[in-house]
Amino acid sequence: MLSFLLLSFVCFQTTVILNNLAKAYAESGQYEQAEEMAREAVRIAEKTQNTHLSQFMANLGVILNLEGIYILFFDVLTRTSRSHHADI
Repeated sequence: MLSFLLLSFVCFQTTVILNNLAKAYAESGQYEQAEEMAREAVRIAEKTQNTHLSQFMANLGVILNLEGIYILFFDVLTRTSRSHHADI
């Protein structure tokens, strides 16, 4: 029983650390790393029935949204640049 509790505590701490890393990566614009950390936190939380699973999933959703906005922004910026050069 003690080993189960210890494993549960370690898994809980791991998911919290991964989630915090995901947030830090996202805030610094490193969305791929953020997504990887967030997905791993969700994966572990699902397997261990972590009570914070919904928070980890929400964080992953925010990161995916940011990643999508960033990609869309880059695409628009690239098209705008091409359009500008075609006019010159």
